[in-house]
Amino acid sequence: MTAPIQVGFRSERGPVLISLMLSTGLVAIDSTIIATAVPSIVRDLGGFAQFPWLFSVYLLAQAVSVPIYGKLADLFGRRPVMLFGIGLFFLGSVLCGFAWSMTALIAFRALQGLGAGAVQPMSLTIAGDLYSTAERGKVQGYLASVWAMSSVVGPTLGGVFSEYLTWRWIFFVNVPLCLIAAWMLTRHFHERVVRRTHTLDYAGAALLAVGCSRAARPGRGRRCPASRCSLSAPPWSSRSSSSSGAPPSPCCRCGYSVAGCS
Repeated sequence: MTAPIQVGFRSERGPVLISLMLSTGLVAIDSTIIATAVPSIVRDLGGFAQFPWLFSVYLLAQAVSVPIYGKLADLFGRRPVMLFGIGLFFLGSVLCGFAWSMTALIAFRALQGLGAGAVQPMSLTIAGDLYSTAERGKVQGYLASVWAMSSVVGPTLGGVFSEYLTWRWIFFVNVPLCLIAAWMLTRHFHERVVRRTHTLDYAGAALLAVGCSRAARPGRGRRCPASRCSLSAPPWSSRSSSSSGAPPSPCCRCGYSVAGCS
């Protein structure tokens, strides 16, 4: 008879699983929590034309850094890379909470993305190292449930914080989660690292960063047919409504209605 599969919070590896779920939750919630707080952020910091970069730069930094962290994990082990990512995410969250302009907030969001680029893949890698093939299905279910809950909890928290407190708390809330995840990982996860000689593909990493940056650059595609595109009013403002009551056609460059572009 085969031994029963021991997966869950009460198992011997339960504290490590909890820390991995907390770490995954950092990345998952921060991908959605900012969406409902955008009006408050723009009202406080300005820079409405730049706010799409709050999402793009976070995902871009995460996508570019994942292969690099994977190589570093082979060199130095999973736990150091994971703790470095949590620390970087912690620093980015604190700086985002104290951001004084939209440009500064975008730069600090990139720092958050670099931290998330280590946290997300290392969570899956550590789970693969700890659990057998028969157990990984259940573990993946635990980790996937974090993303499902974050898709609901994230926007709700963003709306509550921006409405009743301040939008800065959508970043400050990451601080205790980072500390708890790092403490549990340090206390309960131990590994033996076999030192091997590796080389990092710096040219490939640079090309990946440049390629992703150009692909994510806003304003690509056809140009706006209007002579001048105004981004001072949102697309749902009265300027973008037509007198006939029919919804106006969207602007092909900025996403606003053509009626809203002058």
